[in-house]
This record gives sequence, structure tokens and C-alpha cells, in this order.
Amino acid sequence: MNRMKQFGTYALMVIVFWILSDVLIYFGLIGMYKNFSGKVITESPKITINESKATRQSGFIKGTIKNDTDSKIEQKYIKIDLYSERDTYLGSKYLKVENLESNQEIPFESRFNFSNIYRYEVSVVDKEREYTEQELISDDIRTRFLTGILVTTLIF
Repeated sequence: MNRMKQFGTYALMVIVFWILSDVLIYFGLIGMYKNFSGKVITESPKITINESKATRQSGFIKGTIKNDTDSKIEQKYIKIDLYSERDTYLGSKYLKVENLESNQEIPFESRFNFSNIYRYEVSVVDKEREYTEQELISDDIRTRFLTGILVTTLIF
């Protein structure tokens, strides 16, 4: 019977530790997100940003888009441009908007993985930009790769 009490105590300790760690991780992650601001460039359709938060490595934007025109929007894209504190362009995210009836409002959410986000600009465009292979390789990765090749060449 003593062995069962000891086993029950250990099991209870593990469960309490698990719950406590989940709660602390949740509040730790919530505390890392900071608000960042920006502007909506497009007048029509009306875009409202409800929440925009970012950490050092990622972030998200939540909002709504409302078709305030008299016609149905067949296919458009919400373009979110992200910038650093020094106004360096970090990248863009595109969200597809299809079959938006007149006076219809729908929510949207975009998650992204860019570092040191400071502000955003949101607009509506007709098509998504296509990137070349060279644009997909970031300057940072290209610099590290070339530095690695140079060091390897010098060593051997």
C-alpha cells in the first residue's frame, strides 16, 4: 500500500509540473508579442486592421475586409508589406480574396516569419507578385554562403 501511495504522489507531481509548465510557456509566449503599427493604403475595398503583433522572429496581422463597392470582387489579393525600424523592406505576404459580395465583410489573418518587424503597409492588388529564383535567396544567406566558400578555399 505504501508503494501505491508513493506512485500516486509521483504521478500527481508529474501532472502538476506538466500543467504548470504549459501555463508558464503560454504566458511567456504571449508576453513576447509586441504591438506594431502601420497604415492601410487602399481606400476601397475597406480594410480594417484589428490586431498586429510581432516578436523578434515572427508575427501576425488580423483584420477585416469589407466590399464597399456595388460590384462583386471576383479575385483580388491583400498585400501586406513589412518594414524594419530603419524602413528596410523585409518582405510581403499575399492573402487571396475571392467571391466577396457587395457590402460583405470577412475576417483575415496573416502569419509571417520576418525578423525585427516595425511597421506594415496594407493594400489591395490584382495579382500576386511572382519572384525570381535569385530574389528567393536572401542577401544574408548569399553572404554567408560566399563567406563559407572563401574560407574553405583559403584553408585548403
